[in-house]
Parts: sequence; C-alpha cells; structure tokens
Amino acid sequence: MKQRIITTAIALVLLVPSTWAQTGVSKSSSQKTTQKKDTKKPTEWDISDLSYRLEKDLNPVEGDNGKWGYVDKSGKVILPFRWLYADDFREDLAVVQDDKEFHGFIDKKGKLVIPCKWYDARGFDGGKAKVADKNWKWHYINKKGEIIGDCKSPY
Repeated sequence: MKQRIITTAIALVLLVPSTWAQTGVSKSSSQKTTQKKDTKKPTEWDISDLSYRLEKDLNPVEGDNGKWGYVDKSGKVILPFRWLYADDFREDLAVVQDDKEFHGFIDKKGKLVIPCKWYDARGFDGGKAKVADKNWKWHYINKKGEIIGDCKSPY
C-alpha cells in the first residue's frame, strides 16, 4: 500500500508541471524566432495572452510595468496600471492595493472611494466587505468605509 501511494505521488509530481505548461498560451513560431525588443509603453496592452478571460467590461490585469489596471473585453485600457494588485469588481467596487501594500476600494471610474488603509480586504457581498486592521482583526465595512461589525475570519 505504501509503495502504491509513493508511486502515485511521484507520478503526480512529474505530471503536474507538464500539464501546467500545456495549458499556457504559446507564441506563434514567428514570435519565437524573432528576438524583437519590447517597445510597448506600460499603458499599452496586448490581449493575445489573455483573450480567453476578458469577459467583463472591466477586467483586472497586470501590465508590463508590474502594476495592475483594468481593460475592457477588447483589451483597451480603461483604468491605468497603477496598483500593486487589483481584484474583480463586486457590487460596483473593487479591492486594490497601493504602493505601500495597503488595501482600499475603487469605483468603476477608478476613483478611490474607500482609502487604502487596510492590511487585507475581500470584495463586497451583500453590501459589506471584510477588511483586516493593523492587528489583523477582521471587520465588516459598508460602502462608505465605515466599520459596521467584527468577523472572525476573512472566509
């Protein structure tokens, strides 16, 4: 029985990385052979690698500058790449992380409506979101950013 478990574990370790590689988006043969210097500006976006997941009007994506922003279904930049991280919009607000690694919420116009002062945050659900303070105590906040109660966990 132990030998069967060990054999299965080894097989999984060997197969999983190759499966991940197969699910990635491959470049065309002309792109592979041409060593062209990337001249894109940080605000330009190439959707060839993400076209399979651009299904919303505002999709969070990481730009070439390592920052996150939002693009539409066609790949056009709608909100600039300025966040360390950006999440999907839920109830018209999205969690973003600033350069100091604090979390806040923006609206669909990119306006910061709840300041980046939280150590962690989850998206809105039922008019409230979960946020962690500097002591990692979790709270519920409303869409004005006011604490409306405590919670035990982010999940």
